[in-house]
Amino acid sequence: SLRGDVVLLPLVRADLVGAVDEFCSRLFEELDYGNEAANMERFAGLYGAGGEHAARIPAPGVRVPELLHELCTRRVLVMEWIDGERLVTAESDGSSVVAEGDMALIEIGIEATLLQLLDTGVMHTDPHGGNLWKVPWQPPAPTNGKRQEHHAEAQHAVNQLVYLDFGLIADVPLQVRNGLVCAVMYIIQKRWDRVASLFNQLMLLPDWVLQDEQTLARFTADIEAASRVALDFDSAGPDGVPSLRFSALLEQLAFLAPRYEFRLPPYFLNNARAIGCLEGMARTADPSFNILRRMYPFALRRLLTNPSDSPVVRRTLRDLARDERTGWLSRRAAYELVDAAAALQGSTRKEVVLGLLRTRGGVRFTLEVVCGECMAKTEAVAERFFSFVDHWAALARRRLFPEYVWEPEDWEVDEEQGQASSSSSKVAATEALEKPQPQQTQASPPSSEAAAPAP
Repeated sequence: SLRGDVVLLPLVRADLVGAVDEFCSRLFEELDYGNEAANMERFAGLYGAGGEHAARIPAPGVRVPELLHELCTRRVLVMEWIDGERLVTAESDGSSVVAEGDMALIEIGIEATLLQLLDTGVMHTDPHGGNLWKVPWQPPAPTNGKRQEHHAEAQHAVNQLVYLDFGLIADVPLQVRNGLVCAVMYIIQKRWDRVASLFNQLMLLPDWVLQDEQTLARFTADIEAASRVALDFDSAGPDGVPSLRFSALLEQLAFLAPRYEFRLPPYFLNNARAIGCLEGMARTADPSFNILRRMYPFALRRLLTNPSDSPVVRRTLRDLARDERTGWLSRRAAYELVDAAAALQGSTRKEVVLGLLRTRGGVRFTLEVVCGECMAKTEAVAERFFSFVDHWAALARRRLFPEYVWEPEDWEVDEEQGQASSSSSKVAATEALEKPQPQQTQASPPSSEAAAPAP
């Protein structure tokens, strides 16, 4: 949208050379139909009918026009003709709107885009209203008398979403995908220092910002201030996910870009524009639409499974599941993450755990939680044992060396000073030991005077 492009202008100004390079390279890519044909095949192989990740897109999935290879050249692109309608319609006042009945298709487009952005990394970066169409849905014929499960879920669907124009396909770097996953989780937790530290992982900040403590502290404060504008935690549901306006987030980043010399990697501008376009279309049909709530399931699933074995994702997961009191991974915190994933997926805790155990990252996390619980319990038992030993040793010292003035033991410090008082058993033992013992009266030997016989 024009508004989205205007919002991006301050970001462009922060790295003008990089933005111009990106624009020119993308312009030449769009004019190369051989490149677009390759993009179409790649996109269809990932997300189209029968594609590698097609089953992960809500039914009935997305459609990619069939390419006619024998008729294509570097300057000519030929594909099948598709009869359909634009998903966005123009109003008399010049605005573009999405019919309320087409909101389901917009949601499919958003789910597909988030899958591309956060998981697979191959992303259609120009999903505006002219490139997203709707066509009547025609389920494929059953195979061997059985309809595919993915298609069976869409038996009540009327239309299917069609992607057009594959001149702009971006590859989102793996480290950026992992950084976005961690950022989403930390935003929900309001851990702004962690969010700020991830901007280098997102390839947006120069190293000097994160290396200087004062600058990093200032940047963290600015990120927190920006969150108060772009995020609404008051409207968060039971899962704690705040409402996010992506366009407002871009505006806040635009204010910060010149101050901290933001860099613009090749993926950023087009991907930000793609998310902004989809959010704008969704909000015309549903003003309460929340893009962050749609990102959360992707982020949580990738956090728990860590398919790329990322150290950053592993560190974030440990950070979120750690018990601050013991320092070990907590079963309770792990269950909270698993329960959140189960609620978002509409499944049970057991099903989520079994799914985790099918992945390398999930197995590692499960083992770390089990080991953490064992170590925490072992430390607790050891602490009680040594406390018991210290207690009796202190009593023994006082009994054996009563002439010395002993300092109060930790267990004797009052609870109000932050230390645990002794248990009732310890008190009873103390009273028993310190109770004065009855002194035995020995008969004094007879004096010599008394023993001597009277003269």
